[in-house]
Order: sequence, then C-alpha cells, then structure tokens
Amino acid sequence: MKIYGNAIKKYFEKASKSEIIDYRIAMCDLATQDINVVKSHHKNTIVIGGRCRTIFKSAFLVKAPIPPNDILNVDIVETSPYSFIPEITLHEFLKGKI
Repeated sequence: MKIYGNAIKKYFEKASKSEIIDYRIAMCDLATQDINVVKSHHKNTIVIGGRCRTIFKSAFLVKAPIPPNDILNVDIVETSPYSFIPEITLHEFLKGKI
C-alpha cells in the first residue's frame, strides 16, 4: 500500500488469501486496470528496486504503438538530481520481509 495507495488493499488481500497462482496473478492484473491504483502509484515517492537491477518510483504499461503525433515531448536524462537507492526491493517483498 506504500507504493500503490489504499486502493490496492482489496486486490492484495484477495490474492494473498488464495493459494491458486492463476487467481493471484489475476488479482494483480485487475489492480493494474483500477484507475485509483494507477493514480496513487503515479504519486509514489518511494524508490523501488525491481528485477534486473532496475530502480524506479513508478512504472506503467502503455498501449502501443503510439502514433508520432501523439508524442508531446521526449526528455533524455543523463543524470538525476535524486539519489536512487531502493527503499523497497522486489526480492524483499517476495521473501516476505516487507
């Protein structure tokens, strides 16, 4: 709930109560479609350590292709003013340490 907001709670609780992996995955998929979860995650300020050593604050799926006329701006960032040291890692979460 720290990185996805209170709206994720109902999906997480349902997923965690089931031992059926397909059901758990389905709950996660539903959560990604919930606009309240998406809006809350967009506001996240906690640095996340993900798979393959990725470090980020939020991530979203985008329907592709994106027509060139719909792209408003592209920024190439060489360095960041932020310290990207993960506060939460996927590994810790999967091992139940969070």
